[in-house]
Amino acid sequence: FGEIHTHKGRSDLLIKFSNLIIILEFKFANKFSEIEKKKFEGDNQILDRDYAKAYEAQNLKIITAVIIADDERHQVIVV
Repeated sequence: FGEIHTHKGRSDLLIKFSNLIIILEFKFANKFSEIEKKKFEGDNQILDRDYAKAYEAQNLKIITAVIIADDERHQVIVV
């Protein structure tokens, strides 16, 4: 599901399996040196906006990740 809305915002992508939820946040870095900053921003966004909260009561495993597109090195980094 793309952009699942919560009362505090919306995650970029949510993948739901019968026993697992994966919450993904996407960020874009112009330079490789911005990677850590973007990882921090994405992790904080997932936590601050409670993207996982709606699924905690369902007893499902929840995995979160930040996917960063690095324009300088032409890479995608999953953290």
